[in-house]
Amino acid sequence: MSTTANLGLVKPTHGINVVEGETATGQPNEAANLDAIDLALSGLGGAASASGVSVADYPASGAITQKAGVVTLSAASAEAMTLAAPTAGADDGKHLAIVSKTAFAHTVVGAVGYSGGTNKTATFGAAAGNMLLLIALGGVWYQLPSTGITLSA
Repeated sequence: MSTTANLGLVKPTHGINVVEGETATGQPNEAANLDAIDLALSGLGGAASASGVSVADYPASGAITQKAGVVTLSAASAEAMTLAAPTAGADDGKHLAIVSKTAFAHTVVGAVGYSGGTNKTATFGAAAGNMLLLIALGGVWYQLPSTGITLSA
């Protein structure tokens, strides 16, 4: 016997980590749970990859809406991107990786200065594989060790 928990997941009423039986439609509970988890992750800002990390590709300039996961820049020319500030408390600890898949000098302009400073513009060197690694803390994106990135005002 099982019960329905948050997110539509089936939880056991006995044992530890045991999910036996089937849903009302005949799907095994374990498979139903995995489907519910995938649906929940996709609702959080992008499709989950096989690793469970949200990955979103941007083939043109615009606003980066993700606040966690991996963003790829893939335009056939330099992209001009904007990045909203993370929400203090709610986004603290989230990691965002912005990766260039093309050899162009993309820019990502933050709403607030990176690492709490005055530099709001991150410029990618014109090489595929350059990346900006960020962590959200207190409403600010802090730059982690990155590759091929120059920060400026």
